[in-house]
Amino acid sequence: MHRSVVGAAPKAGSVPERELLHAEDVDVCALFSAVEAAIVKVLARPKFARNVSLARRQRLMAILRSAAIWFEPTERVRKKPIIAS
Repeated sequence: MHRSVVGAAPKAGSVPERELLHAEDVDVCALFSAVEAAIVKVLARPKFARNVSLARRQRLMAILRSAAIWFEPTERVRKKPIIAS
């Protein structure tokens, strides 16, 4: 979902925007505060700030926040699996 929100920012009607709107309709995205903060940080980068209005970035985040099922993880997710020997 993170890529969909960031990808949806530059262009209305794009595939990522349609994915985001679909998630809003069917209420299937999960979100927690650290991921939300990361998405907001990416959307605030100069590349987005120059090319995407603040109103659009805020609207995309509002859609994501309203469609999300909020949770806080109880375990840290590891990037590489631990293989027991």
